[in-house]
Amino acid sequence: MNTKTDRSTVFFDVIKNRRSIRKFKSTPIPKEHITRILEAASLAPTANNRQPWKFLVIQNPETIDAIKRASVELKIQEYTHNTEHTPEQLAARKEKVSNHYDDIFSAPAYIVVFTDSYEEFSHYNTHDGPLAAAHICLSAQALGYGSLYATESISDAAIRKIITVPVKYTFVCGIPIGIPESIPEMPPKKPVDELVVYEHF
Repeated sequence: MNTKTDRSTVFFDVIKNRRSIRKFKSTPIPKEHITRILEAASLAPTANNRQPWKFLVIQNPETIDAIKRASVELKIQEYTHNTEHTPEQLAARKEKVSNHYDDIFSAPAYIVVFTDSYEEFSHYNTHDGPLAAAHICLSAQALGYGSLYATESISDAAIRKIITVPVKYTFVCGIPIGIPESIPEMPPKKPVDELVVYEHF
């Protein structure tokens, strides 16, 4: 097998083996790995090469815990807003939410993806932001880490409650990165033939 074939095999294995991970080991991530992941993100395609991203890296355990607590609080507020619940229902909901966020916020590092809404081509940011996030998730997988593309579990509101983010930056997603506590099996996927048409529908 030649080098070119080796590289393509590794690349497709990374894509095939990527999973959405929701619970992590606390093992720290070396700075050079975070840097490589961010470099990969910066190479994603963008409209007119504007590269409108701002990547917020969070590794301080106190900050992570504060965002977790804010996330729980906001989620419970959302649940109780204008709705009647028995004390038992509310207690069960709080326990479920707390357990969920204990898992999501178990990672040692988070990369929050924002895009600059003041950029000239900001109407393309809805495409540019997720492309960078995909590079982050795949490069994390290539380095042996798990990740999660999170838009609600790690929310803009929770982050802005703890960290001052300039108003010009629009939240795309939060991505926890770390060694998976366990790796789930690949969920069922549709056959490619069901997803593709050639030349016409």
